[in-house]
Amino acid sequence: MIISSASYAQTGHYEWNALPFGGAGFVSGIITCPEQEGLMFARTDVGGAYRWNPDSEEWTPILDFLPENKAGLMGVESLAIDPSSPNKVYMYCGTSYWNSGLSAILCSEDYGETFTQLATVTSQFPAHGNDYGRQSGERLAICPLGGQLLLCGSRTRGLWKSENSGKTWKRVAQTTFVNDRKMSFVQFLDSSTVVAGHLYKGAANLFRSEDGGTTWTDIDGARTDYMPHRCRLTPDGKTLYVTYSDSEGPSTSGAGALMKLDLTTGTWTDISPQKVSFGDISVAYDNPEHLMAVSMGLWWGQYWTTSSTTWGDQVWISKNGGKTWINLAENGRSTYSESRIKWLASGFHLHWCGSAQIDPHNSSRAWFCSGNGIMTTKNLWASKPRFQACVTGLEETVPLNIVSVAEAPLAVTIGDYDGCLYPDVTQYYKRFTPSMGSTSAFAIAARQVKLMLRGAGDLYLSQNGGSSWVKKTKPVADKGISWCALSAEGDILIARPSDNRPFYSLDKGQTWTEITIAPSGINLYADPVCNHVFYGMSGSTFYIFIYNPTTDTFTKKTKVLSGVVGRMCVVDGRQGEVWLARGSSGVTHLTGCDTGSPTAKNITMSSCSCIGAGRGKTADDYPSLYIWGRKTASQPLGLYRSDDQGVTWTRINDDQHQFGGPGNAQIVCGDMNVYGRVYMSTVGRGIICGTFISDEETNINTLSAPQTSSLFREGIYDLQGRRYAERPSVQGLYIQNGKKILIK
Repeated sequence: MIISSASYAQTGHYEWNALPFGGAGFVSGIITCPEQEGLMFARTDVGGAYRWNPDSEEWTPILDFLPENKAGLMGVESLAIDPSSPNKVYMYCGTSYWNSGLSAILCSEDYGETFTQLATVTSQFPAHGNDYGRQSGERLAICPLGGQLLLCGSRTRGLWKSENSGKTWKRVAQTTFVNDRKMSFVQFLDSSTVVAGHLYKGAANLFRSEDGGTTWTDIDGARTDYMPHRCRLTPDGKTLYVTYSDSEGPSTSGAGALMKLDLTTGTWTDISPQKVSFGDISVAYDNPEHLMAVSMGLWWGQYWTTSSTTWGDQVWISKNGGKTWINLAENGRSTYSESRIKWLASGFHLHWCGSAQIDPHNSSRAWFCSGNGIMTTKNLWASKPRFQACVTGLEETVPLNIVSVAEAPLAVTIGDYDGCLYPDVTQYYKRFTPSMGSTSAFAIAARQVKLMLRGAGDLYLSQNGGSSWVKKTKPVADKGISWCALSAEGDILIARPSDNRPFYSLDKGQTWTEITIAPSGINLYADPVCNHVFYGMSGSTFYIFIYNPTTDTFTKKTKVLSGVVGRMCVVDGRQGEVWLARGSSGVTHLTGCDTGSPTAKNITMSSCSCIGAGRGKTADDYPSLYIWGRKTASQPLGLYRSDDQGVTWTRINDDQHQFGGPGNAQIVCGDMNVYGRVYMSTVGRGIICGTFISDEETNINTLSAPQTSSLFREGIYDLQGRRYAERPSVQGLYIQNGKKILIK
């Protein structure tokens, strides 16, 4: 999604999106709308929620407005569409380890374009969108008659009711079920009949109310040997399906069941295709005998392609109400094709499939949640259905490193899926291989940019700009790498094992020597110009380490600097210059660091939690600075840019583009090759990219294009989307899905 905002004191504006990696996070629920065609939402555990665009087949993020003090609301516990007014969307949000566990009920009356925080429920029924069982649901339910009555099942405090469309909530006073047990779902069967499940086994765990949730009874014959996760009511209201597993999930691989309840007779039938844990079941609206079921947490072979085998959950379909099933993940039962998302091209690793939906308006189409995004098919009932990734616009990565060096592609590392290099920030690329999962460390030699080092469970060196990687010996064999660095010329490799001092290597990682004069846990940054000089912070001490090749030893100098927070910013192309964020103490600029006797200049700020540098307006200009913070307390907290070494600051984001702030990694990084471009880490919304568009560039041409147009090559286009002028090696205007974007 590309949205412009131009309310800045500058001659231009910023356009915001997330770098296109492609999914890579746990989508914990898909919510379709039987009442309105094309209306669908996806919720995630740490990356917010998304609305489906059926025309472009893309996902649009709908929680990017969240400020840093509400970042935890990016963990979406449950989402519900008001069946009587589909324009109204409710969310139950919160993450226990962010913002003191802030939990809230949000509501939109315009399909998720804007939201109001109806109620803060932290002290009543706190949410945790990233806890076990987060794929169960939906826990939030809306009465189909009028939308005034809402019920919400909590993790620790039982069932809650609102009778004024979510504005106020009261705990349901009842004694049928234990109130401190984690609830899995609440489902209205009609305007007064409700069923509710508990993530519990060994006693009653499935309940029914005939008075809108006030009083409850056990449902006779319901299984107690497994936990109920999700339920599905058939369109005619006569049958209820329930999925069961022996643990909360999503990372279970045990047993379970798929059960069918005849609501007229009260008869239960086990229709499990196999005795495994089940995540969800969906019913075709045009034929209730057509069912689709998915396992949850299995690690079985998946044969989406003939060239490779992935591992994860299974997908079954039945055309006779569950009497017999076909497993579409078995060899030869389906095909897979993905051309755009490079790292998913060889196959989709469908796993943690706690939610799956058949389109209620087109039963040939279905969507499947996964720990790495969403998979879809458009011909579910064909003899050999074709599956593909469905993650365009959906970016749920957790950034761990963002590295920009002049004359090198942008490098990012992320949780779970390694990361990649971006020669072009509008394109998808393959993840780093060999893979390591969560990649904690990355470095580029500033004056030999083909040299790159990355580390996590292993350590890899590339000498050809990331085209290939060679595994290196770790300094400590049984410990992963938490941080790494490369000297300016790349002749010294630095790697710090977990909870250790850093080590250095002079032979490209074959042998290592501990830097014994460094404190344990310190992260070293290389001076980008002065070879063999490194900087680090530990506590209130700024360290300078200088390597002497004659004696093969390091010496150190120190300077006391209290209040330093986050990562230091070593200015690419500038010898001996470091910028430090110091919270409420502002920003400190160090010069002459390479001499061992730096000079410090402090710039007063109301707050600054992270700072980065990027290319200046011209190659001769001092690099632009970027912060997450604010100059004065009267200004909004946000992203600011300075083009005059911190004298003046201009806010470059707006209230609709806060993304929950810089999240876990606390990174703000300018692009050293493109003026005005900045990147920011998030709690799970991917790597945010802001591109500055000057007024001159905006007025070059007014562009439009057919909605079906793809990303054109560099150039200027006429109103019909026809390219009539090329501008090789300089900035170019593109059209994507009818929107103009500038690529530099």
